[in-house]
Amino acid sequence: DVVETPGGGVAGMVDGRAVAVGSAAFVTGGDGLPLWARELRRRALLEGATNVFIRVDGQIAGALVMDDPIRPETPRAVRALRRAGFTRILMVTGDHHSVAELVGAAIGLDGVLADRAPADKVDAVRTERDIAGGPLVMVGDGINDAPALAVADVGVAMGARGATASSEAADI
Repeated sequence: DVVETPGGGVAGMVDGRAVAVGSAAFVTGGDGLPLWARELRRRALLEGATNVFIRVDGQIAGALVMDDPIRPETPRAVRALRRAGFTRILMVTGDHHSVAELVGAAIGLDGVLADRAPADKVDAVRTERDIAGGPLVMVGDGINDAPALAVADVGVAMGARGATASSEAADI
């Protein structure tokens, strides 16, 4: 009885207990987090990390703090794209805006669109295509990127660890 909510998390039964793992909004259903979880999220955001929360039988039971460091070659790759003629480079992510803004600034992006669900990523691709006035390239690596990769002029599935859905939706 496991159900995945793209951009939110997964929920199901584990040994007769209702378990959900995902974003704060997903696991709380829009209700507030307990004080300890709010403090953990605040500290993680200050450190440029993100959280995944765990709910068991309706109660927040734990959280993971996850850090995805920027690869050292990334700023150089962004500069190479600019030299190749790319005029606008954005990051569209499901990550919290404060984390995404730190990453965007560190690697030299023109903008960051954060807290985006898969449908929001599709909307962003369509909007940016209108702004670009030319072909739009979307690069993604996860299941949440697959719909946006499919609607881009050129979809690029990146990395060996990416989701099968991304590699099937992408052109490259």
